[in-house]
Amino acid sequence: MSDLCRCLAVLAEQVSSEGRGSVEAIAALLKRLYSQGGDITLSTVHKAKGLEWSRVTVLFPELMPLATGDAVEERCIQFVAYTRAQHTLRFAYGRQAWNEGLRIVGQTLLAGAPEPEMPAAPALRLATRPSAARPLTIDDERAMPLFAGSAAMDTPPLIDRLMLLAEDPRPALRAWASVSLTLLRRTPSRQVYADAPLLQRLEKAASTARLAIPAFGAAKPDSLRMLVFEGGLARWKYVQLKRRGPRVISVVFGGVVHRFDAKTGEALGLPFDPSNPYLDPKALEPQT
Repeated sequence: MSDLCRCLAVLAEQVSSEGRGSVEAIAALLKRLYSQGGDITLSTVHKAKGLEWSRVTVLFPELMPLATGDAVEERCIQFVAYTRAQHTLRFAYGRQAWNEGLRIVGQTLLAGAPEPEMPAAPALRLATRPSAARPLTIDDERAMPLFAGSAAMDTPPLIDRLMLLAEDPRPALRAWASVSLTLLRRTPSRQVYADAPLLQRLEKAASTARLAIPAFGAAKPDSLRMLVFEGGLARWKYVQLKRRGPRVISVVFGGVVHRFDAKTGEALGLPFDPSNPYLDPKALEPQT
């Protein structure tokens, strides 16, 4: 269900980029996506079942099998994906997985193998760079410190991950990543100790926000958009503007008054958390 919601969110964003979208516009977009005769065939694993090509590239192989899905079904999907190639099978990792050194390892899956005999699922391994010195501990006295964990992380890929977060639309997340980069770049070590679960949580929140479900219905003249996180998804909601001041913007959502910083859109009175609600940056633009 979450995959379906994300797909619908992307389609809705595409068709509404130049105005209000419609069901007809989504249908036309889907028809273009499934056009035949191109040099490259883009297909889901389900659509590819029973078909073969000389060369196949699997996108984001690190996502298979999904830990949240049915174990048997996920293994079947993985098997189908790996057995569509007649001669060449390639993997195209996501940028984050590539930077983290995640690679598919294990036995070779041959096209044409009998599908009932499922091969063992290849495992992901973390390809770490050998380091001559021990990882360095960085003093990090922030309320949400990155360098207070016990995971040894290579500096170059960590910089790449933080640079992605430093480009996030959310001001507080950009500031957190920028400070982390400043601390890291002062360190002459190839490895540092960091809080890996915290970094993953921030990255997940940023990724979820980029795939936020659009706000449905027409916006009222005195309404603003607020991003909320619900059940692992991010949704834009229209909220009622209560008061707009030079420092604070107050809105009403679900019968509750929420206060936000008028410059950053961050929730006031709450410690920074990637799952906190925040206002659409467009709501912060000077009113004309």
